[in-house]
Amino acid sequence: MALTPTDKKKITEAYQAAQQLQAASQFRKAVQAYRALLKDYPQVAEAHFQIARIQHAGSKFLEAKATVEQALKLRPTEESLWLLMADIVRDHGKPPAATVVSRARKAGLASDALARLERRFLQESKRGAVGMVPEESKPYLQRANKASAEGDDAAAIRFLNRALKKTPDAPEVRIRRADILLTMGDLDGALADAKLAVEGNPRVGHYWSVWARIKKIKADEPMLPMLEQQFEAAKAGSDDRRQMAFALAKAMEDTRADDRLFKYLNEANDLTAARFPHNSEGDDVQARNARESFSPALISLWKDKGPTDLTPIFVSGIPRSGTTLTEQIISSHPQVTAGGEMGLINKPLAKICERLAAGEDDAGADFADAGRNYVKAVDRLFPGKIMVTDKSIGTYNQLGHVPLALPKAKIIIVRRDPRDSCLALLKQRFNDGAHRYTYSMEWAAEFYKAFANQVAFWRKAAPDSFIEVNYEDIIADQEGQSRRLIEYCGLPWDEACLNFHENERKVKTLSSAQVRQPLYSSSVGAWKRYEGDLKPLLDALGPIEDLP
Repeated sequence: MALTPTDKKKITEAYQAAQQLQAASQFRKAVQAYRALLKDYPQVAEAHFQIARIQHAGSKFLEAKATVEQALKLRPTEESLWLLMADIVRDHGKPPAATVVSRARKAGLASDALARLERRFLQESKRGAVGMVPEESKPYLQRANKASAEGDDAAAIRFLNRALKKTPDAPEVRIRRADILLTMGDLDGALADAKLAVEGNPRVGHYWSVWARIKKIKADEPMLPMLEQQFEAAKAGSDDRRQMAFALAKAMEDTRADDRLFKYLNEANDLTAARFPHNSEGDDVQARNARESFSPALISLWKDKGPTDLTPIFVSGIPRSGTTLTEQIISSHPQVTAGGEMGLINKPLAKICERLAAGEDDAGADFADAGRNYVKAVDRLFPGKIMVTDKSIGTYNQLGHVPLALPKAKIIIVRRDPRDSCLALLKQRFNDGAHRYTYSMEWAAEFYKAFANQVAFWRKAAPDSFIEVNYEDIIADQEGQSRRLIEYCGLPWDEACLNFHENERKVKTLSSAQVRQPLYSSSVGAWKRYEGDLKPLLDALGPIEDLP
């Protein structure tokens, strides 16, 4: 049943009143208020969610679980509900984590959200890793992690420096500092820390993985024999062996030992795929909802109603396709602020598309609200800035909807030769559980084709919403393509865009080391070096000329 404006007002007022009680720690009265709201409007999943949070905090695990189940009946693909379920199950001890993840996958939860759900179950073991740190350093490491999560990397480094004064040999602290220094562009400092972490405990695969990511490895690298020795000594199927395999694959690429790269890469990806199996169903549903919810009628009803006091510049494409490079070029302009992968608009738009695809026609009214919420969030992150880049990868799913929320948005889709794109995905060591399609050649090809088909749909349905740029064109004509990007963004040309590698912004993607260097062309056509090993990928992609 569609809600009237009066209904929406009543729901908002009742919900806010209940939240005020909850914030004042009047939990019994808050639950009563939420239940009174649900009596009149049982479809308000947020009220079930808040009740469950209160029940969970009071260790009423069975009641909390039952309440979340009620909310999930209303919002089966709502990530926050599944994360709360994970917290309840983890504290209560049942059902098994695998059961919850399996249910979420069947419900259509997107792959990136599934990865976060699995990591939620692993949080306890992650805290255990902090437990391996000497007691004197624990408070500083915890404060550093909090500061980094809040975006204050300088403060995080100060806390880690204090931790290392207490315990100079703590490898967990060193590897954490290496991670943060890398995002800040201090490659030498990051490499020094990673090297000390490896030398302090060479049996830990994660340390080798970080070291290899930072270092350009040469054939005569003195630490390479140690890495190979530790790999052979590692237990078959273990996580240490898996991560060392990723490190060795990177070393084989760097040293151009092409005949040995896939020996290690296939093992690393096979072990990862076994731990984190891929299921594209949730992503397919989201893409289909976006297509089915878009129409000329939707545009005529809801265009030009969103906020116009911000010009976000969205850079999208599949990972490792040149999106970070493109953002770096644009954000080198003095009038542009780099936002990175903010991830603020895709989820709200996906929810609106889901409702529209289900026949809830008035859901389009929420586009403007989504835009206003986006502007508020960006202003909190970058006060007073009016042009901010946003490299949220998934934006390509909703290219026609973004302008309904943000009329002044600029959207750039970055393309790359699909063979090079998929090879780069296969070689990359992503966070565990993220980008699961990268662990198999067939999965990578399936993902690329889904991306290409979605962009092809928008090319016909909303051609004026975005432009496309090819990575190979940027490499071949850096100035020409850079000028084209800056002109599209409505900006005057600035020579700083040609010196993007001198941009001192922090980069938290896996391309953080590459964008600190001038352009290089060695990755163009790289797939040819491994053509024999890539046969399953090439077969799955099919004729390149047939891809849209």
